[in-house]
Formats: sequence, C-alpha cells, structure tokens
Amino acid sequence: MEKENTSSEILPQSFELILGSFSPEDAKEIIMNLITGKIDFHKKRSFSNEIRFGEPDAYSENRIDQLTVSKNRMYDLIESASTQKKLLKITSNIEIELI
Repeated sequence: MEKENTSSEILPQSFELILGSFSPEDAKEIIMNLITGKIDFHKKRSFSNEIRFGEPDAYSENRIDQLTVSKNRMYDLIESASTQKKLLKITSNIEIELI
C-alpha cells in the first residue's frame, strides 16, 4: 500500500536555479532573459486583464516597474564587472511552498 504524501512532506522546497561564476557576457544573457521573461509575463497578464475588465492589472503594473528598476541596476552591475574584467558569482534559488 502506498503512503499518501502530505503537503508537509513535500513542501516547502528549494531549487537552485542559478549557481556559479559567470563572465559578464554570460551573466547578462542569463539575468536579462530571466527578468525579461518575468516582465513579459506581467505585461501579458495586465493586457489580458485590460481586455477582460477594462483596466490593467495593478499588481502586474507595479511588478513591471519593480522588475524594470532591478533589471537596470543589474545591468549596471554587470557592465561594471565587464569594465573591471571581473567574473560574477550568481546564486538564485526558487522556494516553493503551499499557502
């Protein structure tokens, strides 16, 4: 007989998404693709909300602004590393839990 998994047995869980040292060029590609993907997700979500309900999704609009600021800050940091001919150590974890 199989034991049924409960949420406390499987969650929360953490996954290493990015772990390592990267050249500025590779770091830029990895990070910009991730953030651009998140921005695109929120743009689509907000647009869908606007079509269905006549107004953009306020949460998504706020996240777009926050992510754009983060994207610009990270871009500046990567450019600085490039100028200094330094590598970038990047660690990114995804944590998932039931709420």
